[in-house]
Amino acid sequence: MAVIVQAAVISTFIALSLIYVGDVMAEESTHKIEKSKEFWIKKLGLAPHPEGGYFRYEFGSDVVRKAASGAERKDYSGIYFMVTHDSPSHFHQMKSDEIWYYHAGDVLTMHAIDEAGKYRTVRIGPNPDRGEVLSVVMHGGWIFGASVDSGDYTLVSCTVVPGFDEADYRILMQSELLEKYPEYRNIILKMAYKNFPK
Repeated sequence: MAVIVQAAVISTFIALSLIYVGDVMAEESTHKIEKSKEFWIKKLGLAPHPEGGYFRYEFGSDVVRKAASGAERKDYSGIYFMVTHDSPSHFHQMKSDEIWYYHAGDVLTMHAIDEAGKYRTVRIGPNPDRGEVLSVVMHGGWIFGASVDSGDYTLVSCTVVPGFDEADYRILMQSELLEKYPEYRNIILKMAYKNFPK
């Protein structure tokens, strides 16, 4: 029952998020409106995120229970998140799964190194005919980040299950990743911080 309720709440949030963003983009029905990143940052009240990009915390479950780690966590939590060409989501790792949902903007490339050490990419965007997907799961334990390689920004929402907690999250530096995955040097230099920004 808890799983069903959790799924229903997450589905409701996604639907409401899509309706809200869709309403804003369709405010002039006879013209296609291309919103700038500055518009969304102001409209949604986004703030800089430590890993890069901009975010706003949106919701968290009222239900708290023990996660697989044994620690108590909310069932789920969610944010709005914007990745820009100049500010990618740098390589980081979480214990929880994180689901990314496309809302607006350009194509977003997800970069991930799974627990077996395999590097993979997924493109999030509005055009399935070009191999883009509207949502993707980054599994707990994976090292991942995201970049806008062509264009200005991508607006997504991210749901973390079990809910986000700073104790389950870390940003990885180039030195650590290069030592473990030297074969991925080029992508690590692109997607990981050399030093944590002050």
